[in-house]
Amino acid sequence: MLAEPTSGLRFGDLSGPVIGTGDFLVDSNLYDVVGEPDLIVHTGEAPLNWAARAFVEQTSDVERISIQPHVQRRDPNHVVDHHVIADERRLFEAMLETSHGFEAT
Repeated sequence: MLAEPTSGLRFGDLSGPVIGTGDFLVDSNLYDVVGEPDLIVHTGEAPLNWAARAFVEQTSDVERISIQPHVQRRDPNHVVDHHVIADERRLFEAMLETSHGFEAT
């Protein structure tokens, strides 16, 4: 999980799968080396970081899902493939509960 500076996750418990320096990663050539991700799941506001916004726009064969707790869409660049209306935390917790023993990494 890449956390933007305004997310509140960046300075929390980073022992889990939270990368607080995600803005540096998307602005580097990392994805030129390892390839693009298969899936981008976006929660919260639209990306504030220009590098993150450009990265999401420029990825080619990536499925993009936006999860928002309300019907107002956060897709200023019109690149999201699927809009899901749900409480993000409850959705991810339910997914973990039904993962049949798989742990989040």
